Amino acid sequence: MSTSIEIYSKAGEYLLRKITLQELESWLVSMLPTYLQNPDSSVTELAGLIELGLAEINADIRSERGFRNLLKQHPGIRSISLNSYPITDSIDMTVSSNYLAQPMGFLYSEQSPSWHTELQEASV
Repeated sequence: MSTSIEIYSKAGEYLLRKITLQELESWLVSMLPTYLQNPDSSVTELAGLIELGLAEINADIRSERGFRNLLKQHPGIRSISLNSYPITDSIDMTVSSNYLAQPMGFLYSEQSPSWHTELQEASV
């Protein structure tokens, strides 16, 4: 999974109350080194916003409700959601191709084979 999509998805899950604040924090802490590699990206900006919000909640500067409102203001949070589908043991696979085998035939290389009397193989 792409990490840039994943952070938006996790923030969206938190806003939809699918995960708790602690689950969001645990996930983000493990992903911070990845997000901090590109400091000028919107993904890093979102990671920093979440980290700042978590610090403000721990310092009693911001409430969790205020943090949710802050996250809602970030563009793109609700536009991405990921759905996981279980992988089944048996997979039916159909393969198709638009390639049609061309028949090979024996044809004269010229219309009137005056200099050559044997049949030559050519693809049609």
